[in-house]
Amino acid sequence: MASASTSPASGRRTRTRRWSPRSPTRAPAGLTTRQAGAAVDWLATRDDVDAARIGIVGWSLGGYYAPRAAAYEKRLALCVAWGANHNWGAVQRRRLEREGERPVPHYWEHVLWVWGHTDLDEFIDFADGVHLDGVVGNITVPFLIAHGANDRQIPLSYAHRSYDQAVNSPKRELRVFTPEEGATEHIGLDHLSHVSTFIADWVADTFAEMS
Repeated sequence: MASASTSPASGRRTRTRRWSPRSPTRAPAGLTTRQAGAAVDWLATRDDVDAARIGIVGWSLGGYYAPRAAAYEKRLALCVAWGANHNWGAVQRRRLEREGERPVPHYWEHVLWVWGHTDLDEFIDFADGVHLDGVVGNITVPFLIAHGANDRQIPLSYAHRSYDQAVNSPKRELRVFTPEEGATEHIGLDHLSHVSTFIADWVADTFAEMS
């Protein structure tokens, strides 16, 4: 079974329970690992789940959280970064410098609210620590990075950085989707069925190889 990680900015727990995603950057085995562990604990109680075949897939900001979880929750059997959000903090700093206060309406108000900050300058300094340098090297399971060549939110170079640093994964793969085939925008939204089918097949094939 592959468990999909939703973005903290859009999940129910953020809206109804006021869960803040800021804690995972504080320690390598912080909140992200505990949450992944809790998910594995629950899945392992189900009769319809093979506890040895639980993986994690994360898209957009989940492309930061899923690799972090897989790096430290060792019961996860594989990982997919659907959009290689390797350095989310740098994306925010570049967004502020390039697009100013309004990359989209209310963007910064929303980000500050989600992450539990009130001052933008303070948040940007904090966000510099939201990256996967020194993390993906701890991934010891199959690791797929799926990224669009024309992703205008997350640079393609971040996908290469995640791949290059995942030196301890027994099966690391970087799949870049081109404009000719589609799925080349952020998380493949211009041809979502194409990228989602590729990822599903990769997950199924990888679990089959574990038999």
